[in-house]
Amino acid sequence: MRLIIIITSILIFFSSCEKKNWFEIKPRNNENDILVGTTTTSGSSDNSSGGSNSNNQNSYKNLSFKDDLNSGSPKVQINSSCTYWNGTQYAEIPWQIAQNGFNGNGYCLKPITHKEFAIGGWNEFTYNYEKISKVKIKVKAYQPGYSKRIPTVYVNGKNLGSAEVTSNNLGNNWFEISSPPIPEGSNSIRFEWTRTGTSYDYAMDDFEVWD
Repeated sequence: MRLIIIITSILIFFSSCEKKNWFEIKPRNNENDILVGTTTTSGSSDNSSGGSNSNNQNSYKNLSFKDDLNSGSPKVQINSSCTYWNGTQYAEIPWQIAQNGFNGNGYCLKPITHKEFAIGGWNEFTYNYEKISKVKIKVKAYQPGYSKRIPTVYVNGKNLGSAEVTSNNLGNNWFEISSPPIPEGSNSIRFEWTRTGTSYDYAMDDFEVWD
């Protein structure tokens, strides 16, 4: 009698387990479900390949802001310095608003040393970019018999190499350069010419933001 009761209890127990699926073995989750946000062999969650990178698709053809540098815009903060030889030593002076801007029209930023042409210098612009953008600017860094000098670009203090020349012949020794892409938000961009042994006629005009 006791054996019958034990067997009956065991049968009831297994019957209850089947209804509750206690012995169901579920399949293991796919590894890609665990490694969320990492690079997979299919590339479906990798945004670094360039296929879905909005920066790579941006042609920067929309002119969203322009400052002709005549008297300064409240949207652009400008710091500057030029290096020159004052007769006894190297000295520095800020760039100033001067006449004879791009193509002879209006004004521009120019180092006025009162002694001789600058032999190096930089301009730094701080601006709040609404989108990833590039800065284009007209520059003049020329001395007859020498090649045009191309400035180095710094964004937030980081050296990004030489500026890209986008228009080489604009008349009166002016040419246009472009920066690498600049991130959204308030960022500083500096165009800097290192000191050289010759004296160049430096000028800068038309600060433009393209996104």
